[in-house]
Amino acid sequence: MYQTLLLGLLLPGDVMKCPFIFKSANAGIFSEQWEFQTHPVVCGGAKLLVTLRGVALKQDIYEEQRSELEVTCQQRLALILLYVWIK
Repeated sequence: MYQTLLLGLLLPGDVMKCPFIFKSANAGIFSEQWEFQTHPVVCGGAKLLVTLRGVALKQDIYEEQRSELEVTCQQRLALILLYVWIK
């Protein structure tokens, strides 16, 4: 999880937008819980928890090239088998 605004000042009534980006080697649905620590303590010291959720998609960006390679390999294998059969 990447977040660039780790420290800062948030006054009562202020709003802070914090974009989050995450990266995963695997496709899936992910969640992570963060606890905010404030100074001075707010909400009577209760834990301030935020649950971050995200979806990672595994895109097959080489599907077309792989299909072409499979066809080429099948054609070459057919030629090799034909050559072996003729000999």
